[in-house]
Amino acid sequence: MPRDESSKSSNLNETQNDENAYLQPLDVPSAVRSLSKQDMSRFWGTYRSGHYLGLRTRSEKSLLAGMMWLNNKSPRNEIHGDIFRHKCNQDNQLKYGWKEHDGENFGVQSVEEKNYKIWTKFLKQQVGGHGGDWTVKVETEGTGTTTFAFYFVTDSDGYLKVPLGHDSADELDKFVEQENTAFWTYSDYLNKITDLEDDVMRRLAGEYIELNNQKVPHFWFDEPKYDKNYRKPNHKNHQVVVHSITCEHPCSFEVNFNSISGNHERKRPLVGEFFDEELARHRKNFKRVFGSRIKLQEEFSGEEHLEFAMAAVSNMIGGIGYYHGHSLVQKKGEKVTPNWDAPLYTAVPSRSFFPRGFLWDEGFHQLLVSRFNPKISIDSLCHWLDLLNKDGWIPREQILDEEARQRVPDPFIVQGTDRANPPTLLLALDYLVSSEKLEKEQLQALYPRIKAWFSWFNTTQTGPISGTYTWQGRHIGSENLELNPKTLTSGLDDFPRASHPTKDEYHLDLRCWMALAAQVLGKMAIKLGQSNYEYLQLEVELKDNTKLNKLHWDAEEKQFSDFGLHSHNVKLVRKLVPHTGYIQLFPFLMKILESDSEQLGATLDMIADPEKLWTDFGLRSLAKSDPMFNERNTEHDPPYWRGNIWININFLAVHALDFYSDEPGPYQTQAQTLATRLRQNLIGNVFRNYKETGFIWENYSESDGKGQGCHPFTGWSALTVLLMEETKF
Repeated sequence: MPRDESSKSSNLNETQNDENAYLQPLDVPSAVRSLSKQDMSRFWGTYRSGHYLGLRTRSEKSLLAGMMWLNNKSPRNEIHGDIFRHKCNQDNQLKYGWKEHDGENFGVQSVEEKNYKIWTKFLKQQVGGHGGDWTVKVETEGTGTTTFAFYFVTDSDGYLKVPLGHDSADELDKFVEQENTAFWTYSDYLNKITDLEDDVMRRLAGEYIELNNQKVPHFWFDEPKYDKNYRKPNHKNHQVVVHSITCEHPCSFEVNFNSISGNHERKRPLVGEFFDEELARHRKNFKRVFGSRIKLQEEFSGEEHLEFAMAAVSNMIGGIGYYHGHSLVQKKGEKVTPNWDAPLYTAVPSRSFFPRGFLWDEGFHQLLVSRFNPKISIDSLCHWLDLLNKDGWIPREQILDEEARQRVPDPFIVQGTDRANPPTLLLALDYLVSSEKLEKEQLQALYPRIKAWFSWFNTTQTGPISGTYTWQGRHIGSENLELNPKTLTSGLDDFPRASHPTKDEYHLDLRCWMALAAQVLGKMAIKLGQSNYEYLQLEVELKDNTKLNKLHWDAEEKQFSDFGLHSHNVKLVRKLVPHTGYIQLFPFLMKILESDSEQLGATLDMIADPEKLWTDFGLRSLAKSDPMFNERNTEHDPPYWRGNIWININFLAVHALDFYSDEPGPYQTQAQTLATRLRQNLIGNVFRNYKETGFIWENYSESDGKGQGCHPFTGWSALTVLLMEETKF
């Protein structure tokens, strides 16, 4: 009897563990820990990506630092967006971005206000054992008066001991180069880090400072009105120390952080002339390294194109964030539950609009980062793959902490555990494996994780018949008033698919992603001296053109398509879905098509047809002749992937055209011509927009090529730089 009860108890625990597997990390060694050693050159960084200047360490409980500012003597109705410039915000109508950033040692950024310009120069000095020292130098050009607030905040750990009053002002005065400047300092406690801006505004409201021998307030707005005597509940979760510096332009000041661990090594503090000398040295080295690793074609070697290329790479690398926290996840039929706490080191699509990690975007990001600095890329990929749970699933959007959740609408915060996203990390891994940038220890740590991820796809995203795959998550309900139900999991959001989602539909693009996954796993297995038979077998099956044609080729439309229940000629029919756009390109994009096949010829004709995909600015996402072209999905949901030009898919298209340009066959010359023309169109349009606006954009108009969507978008749109290279990617 006791033995039976024990067995029942054991079985119950095993069942509960299996049911909660989605809340537990994959039980294999950490990929992050496979990195040869902790690289302290990346310990401190500009890792709070959603802020104009936000610093933190790569540790769970980090000291946070940053800067905000406000324009004095400006009427409120003349200030666009936020009174306090702190979080990157398109509504502020500022032109800003990193001009140079190497991800390890320094970064130089410009921010343009209406009447003045701010330069933020961040520089590190590696001394001691905790990431060393750093200094931020702020310089301004122009006219007017601005109050800067530089702050330090504890992240629920430790305390700050800072001298207040005249002593601290005297200390700060050492780093200011002119007389037209005044200081004010305070320390406080916050309930939440996201209360910081409100706290600073309340404390500065009504405070007078002496500037040019006159008593003046920090800001002169009538609104908003703050109660100066307001005091929050004394929940000491986060201590904050703020140094307020009010100055007339032009002005400059330095904020210097010294690590105690470096006291015995530090020969000179990183300030003044030494700061300028070291920054100049790092900037010179950045240009040398950039030129040696990203070799631009001769026609793009001029100063303007070089400045554009360096800014694109710098903004992607300078936008890399470090987060520590948990996702909110939901298994079908279960309640919303916090995931385990974990770190993430990742690039972000847009500092202003998407300052967090996106699985679909990150593989494209790392194609560029890996060319400039493979170590940074490998570090990021290891962090992402450490997020796999026991089932082999990764949340597609990483919203891990207070600052991230503050900027995401509630419906998008919870991540469904049956929802996939394109495994684009494999694009970067394919390059790193093929170019032998991965050390064996790293490859060994990544391989079981990629296997588990691949297995999850093959278990949860398989279609109704052998050899087919289906993105889970499409549905029609009484609350769904969409013209065509979105497929957010595919990354192509509102690209039209079968009008009536059913369990019988299957998707062309996911099958092609799985072919890539099998290919990359096979390469990794060979590198590790293991059998690649399982993956080679699936790769051969998924790349078999005869099987592909049988499942997805529409002979009447002369294109590949999804299959599903679709409204056609006022009838609901189970058929190949006759929309024309990016989805139809996937067998070509993944280089699956045989070089002498009629399907390749028809795909190239589709690309070249101005009524379908071709424009002078890049390939449009949905054919001009398609009935859903530029149609809204709801009255509140404008077209997204229904005509706009997206650089990530265009990059894959150029890459595929380059591939078929080298493949003997009847379409080789056509592929060569299209590759040259498409590359020129894309580079020319993205560069023209950058010159006119100062930004790289989320997507581009198919009618006039103008930048659209959020900006700056130095996520996958920065892949334009790789199109400018001498050698094909």
